Amino acid sequence: MYLSSSSAAGIRFLASVKLGHGLKASARHAGIDKEVGYRWLREEYLRLRRNGKTPSETTAELGFSTSRLAAWEADVGQVKDRHHLRMNIDEEVSFWAAFDRGESLGEAATAAGVSRSTAYRWMHRRFDQLRQSKVTVRRCQDQLRLTDRLSLNFERDRLSRLSNGRNAATAAQHAAVFSSGRYADQTTCSVRCSQRRSSTVLRGPRSIGS
Repeated sequence: MYLSSSSAAGIRFLASVKLGHGLKASARHAGIDKEVGYRWLREEYLRLRRNGKTPSETTAELGFSTSRLAAWEADVGQVKDRHHLRMNIDEEVSFWAAFDRGESLGEAATAAGVSRSTAYRWMHRRFDQLRQSKVTVRRCQDQLRLTDRLSLNFERDRLSRLSNGRNAATAAQHAAVFSSGRYADQTTCSVRCSQRRSSTVLRGPRSIGS
């Protein structure tokens, strides 16, 4: 199963790294392989950089640095992080070209050689991208020639995902803090027990009648 950095486990992992737990410990806490953790860190690095943050701001946001940063930075301007199930980018370009000529969603999908559901997904993603760029709902609706109902559904879905993401991030932060506190308690207990054992060995056994 392909999990992205925006999944619940991904959010928990990134929150743990940001709190300073380290990649291995955070990966173990999220129940993933270390390389999956690297992939999630790369996804988040590219997302932050492509949203306008500088390299130093991005590493500070992640709370993590690695020798792989140079390779990640080289990919900032590249568009090659497409899921293996997604259609070829040329087909999407053909779809939007047909749609911009005034063809309907179904007609543009046929012209691009893709299914209507694929075209619908592209339309949904374009709506999200426009809204993320602060374009109003009304302007998105006009630009994408959406019905009132479809525009409302897209916006509701977007707000729901944002809310779920914020809730998941908050829960992940709480879980990471709790895990950190529990680890600190266990470490303190271990140190105290070790100190008591060392003290007992130094004093030696008490003799009878002493």
